[in-house]
Amino acid sequence: MLEEQLYLLTCIFASRADKDNVKKLTTRLGSKADYLKVICVLWPEFDDPKHLSFLYEREETVQSTEEREITNEDAMIELLESDSGLIPLIEIDNTTRSSRYHELQEFINDKLDNKCLENLEDWLKERILICNEVLPESPLFYSSLWETMDPGLLSTKFSSWVDGVIKPLDHLNKRLHVIFKIKEWEKISDVKLFKIIFDGVEDTQDDGNMRQIIERELIPTLSYGKKWETFTSEFFNKQQFSLKSNANYRLFLETYYCLENQLKGSNEALRYLQNKVVDILFNNSENLFNLPTLLQKLDELRNILSHFPDDITVGDQKNVTVLEMKQFMEFFTRCSTKFSFKEIFAITQEEESAQLAHFTSLCHEEFNKTTDISGFLQSMYETILDTNKEDKIFTRINMDGKIYSILEILLQMNEFKYAELIIEGFHYDDNAQIYELLVKFFWHFFNNALNGLRKEPEMKKASQTLQILQRHMTHQTGEDLTRLEVLIELADKLSHYSINLNKTQNGTRDAAFKPSNILEYKNCPLDIISNLLELNPRLYKDLSTTRGLLSGIYESLSISEGSQTGKMEVDLMILHIDYALVNLDFNVAYEIGERVFDYCHKKGQQMMKALGDEHWLTFYQMGKFVDPNWVDNEIPTEIIILQMSILGQLLEICPLEEVEIITSQWSTLELELSARDLVKDKYALDEQNGNKSSVGGIAREIFHNVTSF
Repeated sequence: MLEEQLYLLTCIFASRADKDNVKKLTTRLGSKADYLKVICVLWPEFDDPKHLSFLYEREETVQSTEEREITNEDAMIELLESDSGLIPLIEIDNTTRSSRYHELQEFINDKLDNKCLENLEDWLKERILICNEVLPESPLFYSSLWETMDPGLLSTKFSSWVDGVIKPLDHLNKRLHVIFKIKEWEKISDVKLFKIIFDGVEDTQDDGNMRQIIERELIPTLSYGKKWETFTSEFFNKQQFSLKSNANYRLFLETYYCLENQLKGSNEALRYLQNKVVDILFNNSENLFNLPTLLQKLDELRNILSHFPDDITVGDQKNVTVLEMKQFMEFFTRCSTKFSFKEIFAITQEEESAQLAHFTSLCHEEFNKTTDISGFLQSMYETILDTNKEDKIFTRINMDGKIYSILEILLQMNEFKYAELIIEGFHYDDNAQIYELLVKFFWHFFNNALNGLRKEPEMKKASQTLQILQRHMTHQTGEDLTRLEVLIELADKLSHYSINLNKTQNGTRDAAFKPSNILEYKNCPLDIISNLLELNPRLYKDLSTTRGLLSGIYESLSISEGSQTGKMEVDLMILHIDYALVNLDFNVAYEIGERVFDYCHKKGQQMMKALGDEHWLTFYQMGKFVDPNWVDNEIPTEIIILQMSILGQLLEICPLEEVEIITSQWSTLELELSARDLVKDKYALDEQNGNKSSVGGIAREIFHNVTSF
């Protein structure tokens, strides 16, 4: 009966937060556990926790002799006398009292889930949980007790619980403005727990705040529950860390650094973490490469990977190791970020043609966007062009293929200086492939030139390409480099004249002359000179100039005279005669005609015969020539004599079937001459000019030869 009464009194005083009276009953109950249970459950939850400090202070106080001598009955009487209002609650019939006693015990045990509170640590933990049920927004409400208790009263287990559950929960509730109760928090599944912790972290603008969340919420939670493996395997993955944003990337880094710092003592756990890191980077690098300040990020990641063992593999890609990723990373930071880890690995598995296409595309892009071609070339030399290292990326392209591709791009960009440096630096002088490439570009530039002047952009490019050929490809067979040089010189010279060689589909000519037009005249080189003589009226007098141009045409187009030595010279002079006549200049026509006869005579009978067979008509036209500007449209006497001379020489070599027509013209001239009064000849050039003309002098010299013929 007395035990029940004391229990009921303890419950009443505890529910009133009557610290003084409760202290008097500390040793009066059946067990200390009952005493702690009553206070744990019935003490008002909102009361200041410091009011309960007497529990651990009492532990340190030695009970006085006087207090020890007071019996339980005397103690109860003293308490009832001090508060008569308690008497009706305590001095009741046995049945009612026992019923209340058992009901209270059952209520308290149910509240505590029948746990036995053997010490203050057990009591404090349960008290925290009970108060948290009604005051969930303040998990640290009882911190004033555990922080002031003698360290010996609380075990490391309790401290771990506070550090791993209560403190992280308090931080999370305040950060997310949510309310999770301690019991609710401890029942949440691991993966859901991780998701809640990471909720809103990416919205944090400051890396320091992000790190604080990880250090104050995630790390304690993982440490207390030994959830490292669960977190690493089920949450630290490519789905959670997509690297699609700067915030996600920073969260990835901060999480890794914190985890790595905590797992340093466990090689197996650390290795597993490293495996997940490379898996995330490998699979999500495409997202990473779309982020700003990429090179800075790559430096950070390269530093991380530098501490990883080389043999760690990437998730499902067991044939991709950290060693290869380090090499990929070096390529990214030094050369290009065009391809992600995943794409680079895919390239390593492709055939040569596909790899070459990727290599060319990469070089195109990097050369076009860089402002320091020399620096980029140096970076390539130290990575994928280093002959002392094995290229782990473009594994199926040999050095020749890489150099060819780079040179092709540099030539397309008109970077002739760097193209030549590549040839020199990699010792590609007289390389057949490079020779063909340079020749190809020479023709590309030449054919695209809008005119032949050396200052024209495309012609300048063609000249620069030719110079590289001449300096580095002197022992290659194929194009005659000298003829290419002559071709450029010829194009430049032709561009200084009026010229129109651009044939259209219907055979007419456009106005613009392009150097490439020259190539269309390989089978008819004299047509170029004919066009010049046609469009440049005074050029027919300058045989030496056209002779030089025609020689250049023959050489640049690789045209051989074959067995007909001298034919080019004869054809050229005949052409000049034709245009002299077109320009009504019989003097020049006659002078060149005599040179033709003299030239062919020296070459021999065969040349003379060819002259008659091929060009009799030109000389016949000279014999029939009439200048409309002559007086009375009559041929000057001296000209008649010269025409008869020309026709006389022509009769010696012309085709037999043409003798009659030529003889008829000669006879006509002879008849005209016989009708002239050679003493007072008003049609004589000397008479017309008032002095003796050079033509008249020539005529008199040959007069006797003509008449004798």
